[in-house]
Amino acid sequence: MKQSTAYTILFLGALFWCLLLFLPPASFYLSDSDGGLTQAAYQLYARICHQYDSHSIHLMGHKLGVCARCSCIYFGFFFGVLFTPLYSFDRIQNHRRWLLFAIAPMLVDVLLNTIGAHESTMLTRVVTGLLFGVIAGLILTPLFVRGVTEIFNNVSHNARNLYESKT
Repeated sequence: MKQSTAYTILFLGALFWCLLLFLPPASFYLSDSDGGLTQAAYQLYARICHQYDSHSIHLMGHKLGVCARCSCIYFGFFFGVLFTPLYSFDRIQNHRRWLLFAIAPMLVDVLLNTIGAHESTMLTRVVTGLLFGVIAGLILTPLFVRGVTEIFNNVSHNARNLYESKT
């Protein structure tokens, strides 16, 4: 498998996931008169997000599948994947530090909101989610591409060796 194939798989997967976030509000407008499809779409995301209405981005009067912070993490990750070919974090050695740098503002925002020292706003949720998502996408994309390429190339190489040893 070529690296470009692994990258394309990740890119399309991230794009598909982000598009699925629009499924709940879109399903409401696609002849969902009884609300069954819309509710099923929200249930799909209920296991991964609290989906608080007040913390969510709304489209045409209906919230996306996940809250604003989660949405922005996913969209940020997609943008990180998209921009990886332009600038790759692959050459940076301290991936953990970069991820800690990216997640720290989000954790501080949540912690301060939880203890009542600061109220999280839509802006803080969006900014912290995007920051983490973009950096995670930039860091994880080259790791994914390299890992998937190596796995498929090793499997292919081993299968070829097995076939040749039997003939």
